Amino acid sequence: MIVRRILCITAAFLIMGSTVFAGATAKEMFRLTKEVSAKSKDRIWPGFDPIAFTVLKENSLQFSPEPNNPESQIFMTLTSDYFAKYALEQNLAITVHEAFHGFQRSPSRPGMKWGYENAMLIFEYVGTSARNNALFAIEARELEAALLAKDVSEMGTHVRDFLLIRGERQRTLDPRFAEFERGAELNEGIAEYAGTKAVLEAFGTAAAKKTGMMFEAESAEKFLAGKYSVLKSINRIGSNVRRKFYFTGSAQALLLDRLLPGEWKNRVQYKGASLEELLREAVDPLGEVLRTKDYQAILALEKKAETERQAQNQLLLKETLEANGTKLTIDFADLEGSNFILGFDPMNATLIEPLVRVHTRYVKFGKNDRFSAVFNQAVVEDGKKNQYIAVIPGDLKIVADGVELDISKDQEIAFERVLRIVSENIEIEINAGTVTINKDEVRVHVAEK
Repeated sequence: MIVRRILCITAAFLIMGSTVFAGATAKEMFRLTKEVSAKSKDRIWPGFDPIAFTVLKENSLQFSPEPNNPESQIFMTLTSDYFAKYALEQNLAITVHEAFHGFQRSPSRPGMKWGYENAMLIFEYVGTSARNNALFAIEARELEAALLAKDVSEMGTHVRDFLLIRGERQRTLDPRFAEFERGAELNEGIAEYAGTKAVLEAFGTAAAKKTGMMFEAESAEKFLAGKYSVLKSINRIGSNVRRKFYFTGSAQALLLDRLLPGEWKNRVQYKGASLEELLREAVDPLGEVLRTKDYQAILALEKKAETERQAQNQLLLKETLEANGTKLTIDFADLEGSNFILGFDPMNATLIEPLVRVHTRYVKFGKNDRFSAVFNQAVVEDGKKNQYIAVIPGDLKIVADGVELDISKDQEIAFERVLRIVSENIEIEINAGTVTINKDEVRVHVAEK
C-alpha cells in the first residue's frame, strides 16, 4: 500500500498540458476542478460551475455562495496541507462537494430554497432505537446492492426493497426525524453526489484519452465500489451521525441518474422533491406487486362501476330537486362555518361530489341558538353554496314572529325573533333572517346576529 501510494503521488496526470499530482496543493486542485468542470459541462448538475463558488487564496481554497460579495460568508476552507493527506479522488470530490454547497445557498440560483436538515435535532436523533438502526443498516445494504447491480431490473428489485424497508422503519419513527433524514440527504447527500459525479466525469475523460489522469482506484467502477462499501456498515461510520446521509443521499442520486435521467435534478431544484419520493416514483414498488394481482382488470371493472355509481347519484340529485311540491331553500352563507350536521342516517346519505350530499331519510342540522332543522325526507346539503334544499310534498305552515304567513302570496318578510316552518316531514326553527315566498318556492336567509 505504501509503494502504491508513492507511485500515485509521483505519477503525473496531464490535463491540457498541465501536471497535477495525487496529494496536490490548493492551487493544483483549483486548476483541476476548473478543467474537469469545463469538460463535464452541466453533467454534474445543470447550471452548476464549481469555480463560481470557489476562491483560490495562496495555499487554500475558500467556498462561498457569493465569492465576489465581501459580505458573503466563507463557510469552508480547504488548505494545501489538507489536500496533501488524501488521494486525488477524495480531493476532487471534497472540492466539488463544498462548491455545491455554495450553489445550494446562492441567492442568484434559480429554483426553490434547497432542502436541508434541522441540525439541532442531531442530538436527539443519535438516541434513536436499536430497531431503527437495524432497519437503517439493512436499507443501506440494499442501496449498495442497487448501485452494484448489473442491469436495471436487478437494480429496481433492490431499490424497491430499500423503499419497503425505509417505509416500515419511518412508520414508527418520530416524524421530525424522518424529515431530518430527507433534509440531510438533499443537503449533504446531493453535495456528496456532485463531488462523486465530478470524479466519475474525470474517470470518463481519462478513459477517452483526453487526459493522462492517474487515480488511486483502477477504474470508475472500483472507485464507486470502494466508496460505497461503507453502506455495508453504515451505523459504524463514526460519531457524526450526519455522515450516514452523505452516502445514502448520494447513492440514491446516482441511482436516479439511471432511473429518471434528465428529469430528477430539476424536480429537486424547482419542486423541492425528496430523493426518496423520486425513487418511489421511478420504480413504483406497489405497481410491481400489482402486476401479478390482476390489478388492471380489476381497475377497469371498478372504473365502470364508479361511472355507473356517479350516474345514479346524479339521477338521485335530479329527482330530489325536481320532485313535486314546494321547493324550500335555507341559505346559511352568513353563518361562520359550514358543517352543521347534528345527526344523520349513514345508510341513507349519498355523496354526490365533495361538499354536496343527499340525505334521503333523516338528518338534523343546527347551530347553537341560530337555527335547527330536522328533515324526515329527502334534502340536499350543498356545502358549496351553503344551502339546504328540499321539496316539500304536502301542506306547509310558516310562522314568522308569531304571525302565520299566507304562502299563496308572493312576499318577503324580515323576522327578528323566530321563524317556524312545519310540515309532515320537517320541523325548522330559525332565529332572525328573511323569508321570501314566490309561487311554489320558499327561500329563507339565516342572519348572523
